[in-house]
Amino acid sequence: MDSSPSLLSRPGNVSSTALITYTYFGPRGNTIETIEPAGQVTKDVFDGAGRNTFQYVTDGGAVNNSGVIRMDYASASSVANDVVLTQTQNIFDGDSNAIETITSHRFNTDAT
Repeated sequence: MDSSPSLLSRPGNVSSTALITYTYFGPRGNTIETIEPAGQVTKDVFDGAGRNTFQYVTDGGAVNNSGVIRMDYASASSVANDVVLTQTQNIFDGDSNAIETITSHRFNTDAT
């Protein structure tokens, strides 16, 4: 199995007015990034047991890329170039039960 992330695509013609959602998958088949038509980007991080440990709502790297969302595999699995708006962390016990969820929001006074 290829270990690089993949983008789900379907053959055929797309309307010029279609609303398109892009979904990137990691090497284990987990959704690692979703880009919605309005521009919201959600990125997910999974641990070795397949549990969602972090979820980020970001700008998709647009602020640091002339207003254009970064749409490549390297950007799909990282928030290094993104402005993170919301971060949610899930903490699990040894039996994979979620025992804590921590959600943090960006201050609306942050400049970048």
